[in-house]
Amino acid sequence: MRIAEEVIVNKSQLVKAVSDSTESTRRTVEDVVDVLFDTIVAEVRSGRKVTVVGFGSFSPIDRGPRVGRNPRTGAVVPIPASKGVRFATGSTFKTALNPKEGVAMAVKKAAAKRTVKKAPAKKTAARKSTAKKAVKKAPARKAPARKTAAKKTTAKRTVKKAPARKSVARKVATRKAAAKRTVKKVAAKRTARRATARKAVKRTAKRR
Repeated sequence: MRIAEEVIVNKSQLVKAVSDSTESTRRTVEDVVDVLFDTIVAEVRSGRKVTVVGFGSFSPIDRGPRVGRNPRTGAVVPIPASKGVRFATGSTFKTALNPKEGVAMAVKKAAAKRTVKKAPAKKTAARKSTAKKAVKKAPARKAPARKTAAKKTTAKRTVKKAPARKSVARKVATRKAAAKRTVKKVAAKRTARRATARKAVKRTAKRR
């Protein structure tokens, strides 16, 4: 069996490769790399996720306290809580590592777009069939005739109730007239009493 050769690229080699590719000075590239790493570490330490589109994302994780064992002695060792980071590769990174998978994903996306385009056509056909069914069922509806009949019966009821209202108005008018008559009679009696009282006063004055 062949064991894959492990190639380690340290920071200085990374800086040299970037410097040779961009024709920038080694000092400038080293400063940029340092600032980049420091920024990622500071953001993840603060509990925020750092995403570099196409490359990958750095997500902070919290490990709770747990119990482990010493591999040499087998003794139980308590492990305190700690923080870590999880790195997930981006789509461009994955495609570069697995070109065949990248082609398969492109084919799947194209097929998904085709199905999305075909879906509206099916919906329009279903709408057309529903509209045709509605047109066929339209003559069978008798609701307007029922509504007109109900309106006619309501009109008849209002016509029947109208005379009753007139009779009530007449009764009220007769009551008002009778009340006015009684008021007039009472006033006439009062005036007659006053006149009689005045005449009696005059007679007594003459006698004196």
